[in-house]
Amino acid sequence: MTIVVANTKGGVGKTIISHHILPALFVEDDVEINVFEIDDNNRSVINDNSKKVNYKSIKINEMEDDVDKVKMDDLFNGDKFVNIIDCGGGNDTIAILNHLAKKHG
Repeated sequence: MTIVVANTKGGVGKTIISHHILPALFVEDDVEINVFEIDDNNRSVINDNSKKVNYKSIKINEMEDDVDKVKMDDLFNGDKFVNIIDCGGGNDTIAILNHLAKKHG
């Protein structure tokens, strides 16, 4: 399962939802939880990996070219994974949603 937390405005709570609330909903399930923070203005440093939740922060500069480098298609990898994508505001959100729409309709 992949959940995308998106809003084109920054500072609306996307990171709180994707890093703290959503993982808590699945922590008791028999799944691996992956949280991907994708943001061209990324300034956060996440060192909160646990046995149950893996965090990865990805800074991308040129959205059109770099979204493919994230290999988002690999995120859709079965029932044993919950992938949470925390989109940065503005162009990050638009590029990620456009990419997913093209690949997965």
